[in-house]
Amino acid sequence: MSIVTRFASYFIKSRVINYSLQVDRIMTEMCKAGFQDPEEGFLERDPMTYYECRFYSHIARNWTPRLESFEVSQYELAKQKFVQFENLYSFILDLHRLTWEYRSLYLELTKEIATHNTWFRSEYTTLTYEHHLEEAINKYINLLDQLKEYPLWQERVKEEIGYYLHLIYNSTTHSSQSKELFAKFDKLYFFK
Repeated sequence: MSIVTRFASYFIKSRVINYSLQVDRIMTEMCKAGFQDPEEGFLERDPMTYYECRFYSHIARNWTPRLESFEVSQYELAKQKFVQFENLYSFILDLHRLTWEYRSLYLELTKEIATHNTWFRSEYTTLTYEHHLEEAINKYINLLDQLKEYPLWQERVKEEIGYYLHLIYNSTTHSSQSKELFAKFDKLYFFK
């Protein structure tokens, strides 16, 4: 084994094993962050730990260094922690995208209501907008169904993502067509 591969192997295993001790703390911080900007807390306080965690999770997933017999269990445990981190990261990133999708739908609706000139006209027609809104409501309902086993996450989704659907509901005219769209949406949740 050459000196470069030996160094790479020692570097990878030492950093992955040692850094896996911080993964639980980083995942806790990720869970506390809002869906609109989940990386904000890390960027304000300590961006290096967050991005190092993402980097070492990639390293642990793709490379297996040469391990001594006593390091195998530690490295596998570290690898499992990084897999949990990646799963949580992708879940929160999906919630982030969903939040911005619903926020964009709300902004599109308010742009149509507030601006009457042709320069800032809405990109959607009413039919297209209603189709996007119906898809968004169905996604929201499906997400809440998937999170039934996790009531704390379900509450956060209702508060942070459902908030924009509630704003859309309050901004639309309450015609029979909009009532049909929002029939499955829990409108009373926000009046508790």
